[in-house]
Amino acid sequence: MHSGAVWKWLGMQWHAYRVQLRFSVRVTVAAISALLIAQFFALPLHGLWVVLTATVITQLSVGGSLGAGLEYVLGTLGGAIYGGLVGVLIPHTTELAQIAVLALSVAPLAFAAALNPNFRVAPFSAVLVLLISDQLGEGPIQSALTRLLEVAFGGVIAVTVSLLVFPERAHRLALEAAARVLDEMARDLSAILTGFLKGPVRTHLHLIQDRIGRAIADLQSVVERGQA
Repeated sequence: MHSGAVWKWLGMQWHAYRVQLRFSVRVTVAAISALLIAQFFALPLHGLWVVLTATVITQLSVGGSLGAGLEYVLGTLGGAIYGGLVGVLIPHTTELAQIAVLALSVAPLAFAAALNPNFRVAPFSAVLVLLISDQLGEGPIQSALTRLLEVAFGGVIAVTVSLLVFPERAHRLALEAAARVLDEMARDLSAILTGFLKGPVRTHLHLIQDRIGRAIADLQSVVERGQA
């Protein structure tokens, strides 16, 4: 294959998967940046929580990253504070006491998460505060404050990377997804009209429906992430 054909093929692949490749680069930059910052400040567990937060919060669009960051911070705040308070107020030196404290921490937070998606990470945060604090020689309150600091670092890193590295706007992503839906419909219109005249082939119509349905589902997903 000639070099010109190779570059042409690479250009076509970049155009076809531009959004996905840019997202991959943003997540990678966010993870590496979080790790470097965590090491600079000598955070516990090699900055595990900062790196995880930055990786999870980084979304396809800037708006999606902001929404995910807000949700993650709120969930972590609620879970860490509640878990820390339960750990301080109820002694849990025995295995049975640890089980009871864990249940008292997770059950209400899981109920809150079922009522409000903003608290989806709250049970997870409470578990970390309760179980990791002893391993790191921290009290529950100190562990909760450390987790909040790490999440704040990770959230700021994720949003900053989303703004600076191949920034994507949810509005443009939605327009592109909508254009793909229209392209699918236009491509299959002649086949559908032919089916009315000659009698449709059920299997063929199902394939058309599946393709258009996937395109619409992608559009809906982009819109939901942009509004998150």
